[in-house]
Amino acid sequence: MMMAGVTRVAGRRWLSAAAAATATAAETRVTTLNNGFRVVTEQNSPLGYTILGPEENIKSISREDLIKYVETYYTGPRMVLVGTGGVDHDQLVAAAEKAFGGLSADDKAPAVTTSDFHGSELRFRDDSEQTAKFAIAVEGVSWSDPDFYSMLVGSSLVGSWDRNFGGSANLSSPLARLAAEHSLAHNYMSFQTSYTDTGLWGCYAVTDYDKIEDFAYALTQEWLRLANGATDAEVERVKRQLKSQLIFSVDSAQAANDEIGRQILTLGRRVPAAEINALLDSVSSSTVRSAMDKYVYDRCPAVAAIGPVEQLPDYNRLRSNLVWLRT
Repeated sequence: MMMAGVTRVAGRRWLSAAAAATATAAETRVTTLNNGFRVVTEQNSPLGYTILGPEENIKSISREDLIKYVETYYTGPRMVLVGTGGVDHDQLVAAAEKAFGGLSADDKAPAVTTSDFHGSELRFRDDSEQTAKFAIAVEGVSWSDPDFYSMLVGSSLVGSWDRNFGGSANLSSPLARLAAEHSLAHNYMSFQTSYTDTGLWGCYAVTDYDKIEDFAYALTQEWLRLANGATDAEVERVKRQLKSQLIFSVDSAQAANDEIGRQILTLGRRVPAAEINALLDSVSSSTVRSAMDKYVYDRCPAVAAIGPVEQLPDYNRLRSNLVWLRT
């Protein structure tokens, strides 16, 4: 068990949860890893807390605590009511007034401190596990950051892969082809998670115990390749894929409601598909390289790992893998 650059209390809480998770299903272990990842990246920030909180807090919750929470956070300024499709506006307003008219019009939620990204690691070694699971990320961008779509394209270029995919040797992602050819992983998924004032950009992977070092190296080298040499052809391909995903992601009223609500809460307005297409069109290989150089190249990553992770490289090695020394 190792903790690097993590507060002792936060680290112990996560390690305790990791130990408990070894007796539960694989999905719980993934949740434990994700919780540990938040502890690593957003120390001393609410973003670093788990959704449920520590066990002692759950057991001590009272009725008064729940009432106070609802009165503080369930207020008008913190809510968005969305209607799509054949909705009569006047009827929707009347229904909203009837259902939510009693809510406070004041935002009573306390101010949240700006999150501060920490490059550090948490690892819980458990050799009884069949596979090693780890996540590595750097500080990403917020929803409104000008580099949002360039970083989104970069994440899509890394892509995702599972060993059950057919035709893996012919996939467009160089990392996916490498993983398939050399059996570097069971699966991996690149991600970009954005918040109001910060974000996370990285990758989650499941590997065999003796492949975790090789995959970690291949992953970081792919990141550096994109920061230094993302090509026009691959960027244009991913942009078309993202536009298709945009269309299919709102193919139902529920999906459209979710997207509108999220945009109102994060950006303060509805962003039409035409505007998103225009923003994607403005992305080029140059902007991708520039964004990757700014946020990924020579940056301190955050790492969380669980399972047989003995061969996961030391943090300093992972950090040094994010820079190329050239003459």
